[in-house]
Order: sequence, then C-alpha cells, then structure tokens
Amino acid sequence: MGRILVEALEFQAAIRTTCGQLGYHARALEAGTTIFMENQIADKMYQIVSGIVRLSKGLQDGRRQVLGFLFAGDFFVPSGFVVGINKNATCTAEALTDMQIISLPLRNLDALLTDQPKFASDLLLATERSLIQAQQQMLRLGRMSATERVTWFLLMMKEQQDDDGDASIHLPMSRIDIADYLGIRSETISRVLRWLRDHRMITVSDRATITIIDSASMCHVSGGFYPSRL
Repeated sequence: MGRILVEALEFQAAIRTTCGQLGYHARALEAGTTIFMENQIADKMYQIVSGIVRLSKGLQDGRRQVLGFLFAGDFFVPSGFVVGINKNATCTAEALTDMQIISLPLRNLDALLTDQPKFASDLLLATERSLIQAQQQMLRLGRMSATERVTWFLLMMKEQQDDDGDASIHLPMSRIDIADYLGIRSETISRVLRWLRDHRMITVSDRATITIIDSASMCHVSGGFYPSRL
C-alpha cells in the first residue's frame, strides 16, 4: 500500500476517533459521481482516501478547462484554499474512479485544527502544493511543447500509481480530459504516444493502459522536469 494512502487512512481513523462530533463523514462514491458543481455553495472540505477526482471549470463559450486531477491523500476545498463558509465553488469536482472520500463541514474546521495539530500541518502543506501546482501549470501551458507536456503527464501518473515497481500506468481519464488539462488537442496526444512508442519509451496495451520502459529517456524528453506530486 502506498505511503500517501496509508497516511490518508491514518488521518481518517484519527478523525473518526476524536472528531466524530464535528460532522466528519466518510463515504464511497461511484465513478462519474459529481462531488460538487461550480457556483454551488462551498460548505465542506474534502480529503481523498482512494481514487481520482477531476476538477474542471466551464468557460463562457461552452468549452471546458480541466484544472487538474487529485489523488489519494489530497485535500481540496470547493472555493480553493481560501477557506470560508458560504463561498461559491470555483470549479466542478467529479469522481473519475470508484473512490473513498472524507468530508467535513467548514464551520467545524477551527475545532478540527485544534484537536488535530497534524491536520493543520497537512493542510498548510496542501495549500503550498496547490500554489506550486498552479505555477507549474502556467509553465507547462506557456513554455513546454506538446511532446514535453504529454511526457510529463505520463511521468506524473506513473509516480502517483507506482506500487511495487510496476511500470504500467492506468489512465482512467479520457484523451479529451488529458487534452483539456494540457491545453492541446486529443489528436496531438495520440501522435505523441505513437512517437514515444516508436522510440521504445513506452508500450501501449489499450487506451487506458501504458507501460513505461525507458523512464530516463522520458525524463529527458520532458525537459528534465520530473514531477514530484505536482
């Protein structure tokens, strides 16, 4: 079991033991479930125990921008990390996979921070990581080529799913999801995957399963930018 998942389960157990009276709630969600919608009142914060969440935002012309993907151990608040009550959600969150999630009313956050000092530290780190992620996304969209972006994304997914050295990556998100996140066309993703395959860096089993066979070369292709949970 991965370290991040273990930490999430430990946090869940601690909250259940000491803070049940605060409105803590754990639940299982099926893939495709909407956790909250953009502009909905944001009155809870969440932590992922297992599974993957897609964050997206609608544009005025009807298009959609995928803001990111969240994984086991990640915290998120509908209004971003400016925590407050009765603010509107700035994006839509959906379960990409079957998942386990913790929610807590924001009105009880002060009590939780007092009862769980480690949670306060974890939330601060999550806030810092959220800001770094935003900066890195600006770098990817502004300076990285399509090949660098796709290669980076595969390395990031590999790092998230790495378990017992397995080089296979499961991609529950669609090519359109990935394209919307990376700011490129879905056809470009297919072209880059073919290029990586032809250069013997990956093998492609199906649309949802890719195996990295030369991670060193992929790190080089990505511009030397190896992700660390970013």
